[in-house]
Amino acid sequence: MPPRRRTTDSPSSVILKLRFVIPPPSSSTTGSRPGSEGVTLELPSGKLEPGETPAEAAVRELAEECSLAASEWRELGGFWAVPSYSTEYVHVFEASGIRPADDVLVPDEDEDIEVRLVELDGALGELSDAVSVAALALWRASA
Repeated sequence: MPPRRRTTDSPSSVILKLRFVIPPPSSSTTGSRPGSEGVTLELPSGKLEPGETPAEAAVRELAEECSLAASEWRELGGFWAVPSYSTEYVHVFEASGIRPADDVLVPDEDEDIEVRLVELDGALGELSDAVSVAALALWRASA
């Protein structure tokens, strides 16, 4: 019998790809992560709170991490983050009709976030986490 592997029970999460009409940058966040050697550049994302739907989490995370809101949402699909050791399923959304959020939400205590706009043409080369890269690829495939 093969040895049993440990898994980490993780709540599902959402990741957002923001769509601006002109110019076409996407919002991304930078911050330090314990597993990296410095600052990472990621698409806005976060875990679902207990009882929260993926769509509700997407709206909340956009306001928390970027102080933005969207008038239109499109779910692009999803994927398992790291199924070899985690139960996290990532739901990918595209947000458009971007505007400043009515209510400013505060990021979680453990989040060190700086919002940065990144041109879509160069975003793939600048993003530094696999979930953001996979979400951007899913968005490009759906365009």
